[in-house]
Amino acid sequence: MATFLLNEGGSGGHMFHPFNLPSINTGRDLLEFFYKAAEFISRNPEQAIPSDSTSLKVDGANTAFKLVRGPTGLEFAFDRGSMKPIDVEGITIDRLTERWSQDHGMVAMGRIQLGALNRALPKIKNELITLGFLDNKGNPDSTKFINAEFCWKETNAVKYEEDFVALHGINQYYEKDYKGIHRPGAIRPLEKDEKTGKMIPTKSKSTEVQYDESAMESLREKVLPFFREAVGPKNPEGFNVYTVIPVSLKGGEDLVSKINAKLEEELSIQIKEAQITEWNVNESNGIATLPLKSWLSDSRTVNPRGHFIQVKEGGKKGAMSKEIYGRVLSGIPVESIVADPEGWDVAMAINGALFYYAIENVGATILKALTSPLGDMVTDKMAHEGIVLRNEELFGVKMVKITGNFITTGSGGKFAQDRGSEEQLPLSPVEKSEEPEQGDIEGEESDAQARELDEGRPYRVALVPGAFKPPHKGHLYMVERLAKIHGIDKVLVIISRPLKEQRALPSGKIITGEESKLIWEQFIAGSDIEKAEIHLSAAASPVQVVYDFVMKDPDSNNDLVAPEGSEVYMGCGDKEDDPKRFDDIIRKSREDIAVKVVTCPLDVKHSAEYASILDSSPDIKKTMPSVGDSKKDSNELHASDMRFVLELATKNLAGLEC
Repeated sequence: MATFLLNEGGSGGHMFHPFNLPSINTGRDLLEFFYKAAEFISRNPEQAIPSDSTSLKVDGANTAFKLVRGPTGLEFAFDRGSMKPIDVEGITIDRLTERWSQDHGMVAMGRIQLGALNRALPKIKNELITLGFLDNKGNPDSTKFINAEFCWKETNAVKYEEDFVALHGINQYYEKDYKGIHRPGAIRPLEKDEKTGKMIPTKSKSTEVQYDESAMESLREKVLPFFREAVGPKNPEGFNVYTVIPVSLKGGEDLVSKINAKLEEELSIQIKEAQITEWNVNESNGIATLPLKSWLSDSRTVNPRGHFIQVKEGGKKGAMSKEIYGRVLSGIPVESIVADPEGWDVAMAINGALFYYAIENVGATILKALTSPLGDMVTDKMAHEGIVLRNEELFGVKMVKITGNFITTGSGGKFAQDRGSEEQLPLSPVEKSEEPEQGDIEGEESDAQARELDEGRPYRVALVPGAFKPPHKGHLYMVERLAKIHGIDKVLVIISRPLKEQRALPSGKIITGEESKLIWEQFIAGSDIEKAEIHLSAAASPVQVVYDFVMKDPDSNNDLVAPEGSEVYMGCGDKEDDPKRFDDIIRKSREDIAVKVVTCPLDVKHSAEYASILDSSPDIKKTMPSVGDSKKDSNELHASDMRFVLELATKNLAGLEC
């Protein structure tokens, strides 16, 4: 009897980090997971079954292909999941250049994949019927698609040891109507809106569907010869085809012993400056040093997911955020991180760091012991992104990912080259700004946007709008941080033209948009930022700039409108309510783009040199706007101070030096 499973990839799928598993609520639960995972991985079955497997986490170009009836009969077609008529109808091999330009990477990939599938079509009709793509009368169900990943050394960022296609599973699109275009599909189920608590139709593009596992394996075997025949100067051996790329233990490795050894390593956390008795701290220096296993076995170690910490400098940070983890593990006393050193946040910050540390380091230990048909998981020169554990009965969810060091380095699936060399940005994006998972179906960018397609991801642009009257280094600080987001293609600084409340120098002179642009250009020229562009907008307010960018129809000739299928990052400050300002923008944005809010802590201060210049001119300092305002810290950056300094620069050497 055929066995059934839910597909392991796809736009409706989700891979959980261990700390997000519903069953992991304490440190002891996490320990149990590590041993459970070790036992599961160590089975080394002769044949990998997708629904019960340890497999390689693949990083290729996401593709989705479905079966359609064209002018000459049945054929395969791409579908990028957008509401473009050509996507809904299906991008057949002869229509690839209607969807993309001739030199676009998707055209070359499409000719290889669709060509091989179409040649194999006469031999796989029985499998297509069993999998639900054809009915018994030969009519295609074009609402369903095979969720795949195309890995080709010619275009792929990750240079695997061979070229291949990974078939992750089957999804079905949900029905949708948009601007007179109807996409047929499954009826959208209701889901609870996290903000309002009301039940609303799901916003997901597609859903996983059950399929016959033996039929999928049979399909893979039958299409393989046709992909092997897809040879060329840049792919002389053609392409392999996988449903699962199995991962197994290297010969002679004892995974449980390696995990035990890692758990016995000591970890030190600086909790207070001195004189504390909790957590078995050395009272002389405020440091707690315990084996990792002892930390996790402590009854006070709980999973802090969902908990936000009020930090000393203002605002809140997720207890499980990379920023809290980095600060705690860097040796900063926990009591100096949180706003209330006597409160619950101290323990939750420690818990967040412990969970992150354990999952990263035990995960890395696991990966080092594993190998796959595409090579060892970790070598001296490179490392795969991670593994995926699939067994819903054992783990409570369909997919759990173990990524080791990649959980913090965020390398997006590329092989890590000298992983410790890249400075990581401690951003705290809201939950919906997570990186797309393996197999997510993404829209493509405008053809006018030059970017590498081999990463299989949308065009990524960060938006920094404002009147900037004038720009100051606090603004530059945000641009610098956004420019370091992994995979960012461009940071757009857009200057609005306010009609009211125009910011003037004390003399009454208005700072024009052109002058703001000139200052920005000087800032960028003196920085290491390579991806920033400065634009003037006719919009009267920064808010209108944003609405125009995310709501107007894509236009390849207009840089002030979001490219089709793009990810738009909005930087905001770290005050508690700052991200909420974007709720309406996210709700009203075009359906083909994803708006992501990234929190950038704005804790930059004036330099010591600036402070010294002011201290040497007390008569000037006392007239600074922030000095006379009890609600402002004169060490922080304020536009009013900058206008004062600009005016002063025309009259006084001290102003010019500032």
